[in-house]
Amino acid sequence: MVKVRFVYAGNHLITVPAVQAAPLVNGAEYEVSESLAGILLSRDMWERVGPEEKDTAPSPVSVLMQVKGVGEKTARALVRGGISTLEELTRLNVAEIDAKMDGTFNYITGTQIEDWQRQARLLIGEIE
Repeated sequence: MVKVRFVYAGNHLITVPAVQAAPLVNGAEYEVSESLAGILLSRDMWERVGPEEKDTAPSPVSVLMQVKGVGEKTARALVRGGISTLEELTRLNVAEIDAKMDGTFNYITGTQIEDWQRQARLLIGEIE
């Protein structure tokens, strides 16, 4: 058995009958089989819990959330679009980032993305 944590940032009630019949609770930990854990952990709303967790690098979502103005939902959208590091965020142009987010947030402007890129460059030490 493997412990997993549900970390969904959305506001929808999600039920996975193989985990539990009632809607899942954000931040709650569940014990599931190895095979189900493999399926769940392939999605961005689950993370492994346990000793292995302490030995691994920070998740891409937590890395991107270091950028001022990038919250959990936005970070998850960036990761789903294939942007998982600060370096990737700084390398792409605004149009490429917008395309990778695939219209997830229609209210994000090019100026906001440029601000994120400036913040990311500060964090990785490209600018002072």
